[in-house]
Amino acid sequence: MTNILISNITKAGESSIIELTDGNKTAFVSTFSNGVINVLNSNQTHKAYRGFGRMFGNWEAAEAAYKSGFMKAAIQTAREAI
Repeated sequence: MTNILISNITKAGESSIIELTDGNKTAFVSTFSNGVINVLNSNQTHKAYRGFGRMFGNWEAAEAAYKSGFMKAAIQTAREAI
């Protein structure tokens, strides 16, 4: 079981950015007013290439796109926090 901590929540209108961590891993989940969800896994690849994360049309697609327990738990936690 992964223990997820919400480090920060930033809201602007109907959009939100949630920073989640389990101590050594960090993820950012953003929601937008049009229903789009952006998920960014802040890992070494992101740090090297500075990607913008992945965009999804719904929560189920976002969760299904990841294999790691941390990312699935982070997406679930973000969904519950909104």
